Amino acid sequence: MGFFDFWKTSEVESPWADNSHLETITLADLYGITPDKLPVNRSSAMSIPSLAKGRNIICSNVARMPLVAYRDNKPLSIQPSFLQQIQHGIPNISTLSWAVDSMIFFGRAWFTIASRLTDGKPSSLRFVPEHEADVENGRLVKAYGKEVKPADTIRIDAIHEGIINSGKGAIREATALEALAAEVGGNPIPHTILRQKEGADLTKEQRDELLAHWRAQRTKQGGSVAYLNKAMEADFQGQPAENLLIDGRNHSALQMARLLTLPAWAVDATVQGASLSYSNRASRNSELLDAINPYIEAIEQTFSMWLPYGTCAKFDTTELVQEDTKTQFEYLGAAIQTGLLTEDEARGRVGLEPKPEKQEPEVDPEP
Repeated sequence: MGFFDFWKTSEVESPWADNSHLETITLADLYGITPDKLPVNRSSAMSIPSLAKGRNIICSNVARMPLVAYRDNKPLSIQPSFLQQIQHGIPNISTLSWAVDSMIFFGRAWFTIASRLTDGKPSSLRFVPEHEADVENGRLVKAYGKEVKPADTIRIDAIHEGIINSGKGAIREATALEALAAEVGGNPIPHTILRQKEGADLTKEQRDELLAHWRAQRTKQGGSVAYLNKAMEADFQGQPAENLLIDGRNHSALQMARLLTLPAWAVDATVQGASLSYSNRASRNSELLDAINPYIEAIEQTFSMWLPYGTCAKFDTTELVQEDTKTQFEYLGAAIQTGLLTEDEARGRVGLEPKPEKQEPEVDPEP
């Protein structure tokens, strides 16, 4: 059993990390939501909007970059087939997106070798989602219900044991908060006390009937308006619950960003007192690259193990860190003027062919 496999099977719970747990328990008591009993799996985690957005940002930005094989820091003229097309008939952006998804939630991604070259190196792979993987002692023994040999399996490990294992407490709290938001959205009325001012005290049956009728009417269209006679008084306690949820949902989004090691802006969360501004796209993408780099490195180093000695697989991050057009052209112009780059080298930086040579006009020979 591997180090991370122990944590995958353990039931150790994370304690509540924030200082608002007393308010959370109060809301849970009021609405019947108990976060400690909510299931934590990929489906429940993806129901949290901020986590789903963070997942999509990480997966799409890793998967959209091409994989390139290098030797001596130069790209090979003939690229390995399994890097250009990992799975037959499936674009790499889909394959890599789901592989990174598996690493995020479960801490690992499984592949089987679907076909090999004559030298035994892989020519194509097949991704195995976690629900189709039978694992014993950290090894894949069955994929899609069929036994697989150890030599035909590839395992890519993340640097953590998966957020549904390490982040159970935060995910449960966020799930409960989303359920509470839906409850409040259906009944956006502050907590109310109905107080009898005149007449004989109502019996228990009468009180229950009155409260049931009051609650039912508040959930209907136009339920924010009600009539009471002079014998009854409605006392509204505190501010509407949806106002309390604004800060709670922002805190929840920040927790999801921390789980995913993303900057707060990536999940539309705000940090009190922070004032971040980006002068160009590259500055923003550079911060994003720090978050996705552990997944990039894990894939690169694992795939490199299946290439010939001295050859390594690298993601081409040029598009991700590329400056905006204006900044790029200003830099290239200055580089040409100072002699740092030639015109042809500058044209190559933006994907253009070398400048064509001027041809001397042909002169007809004298008769």
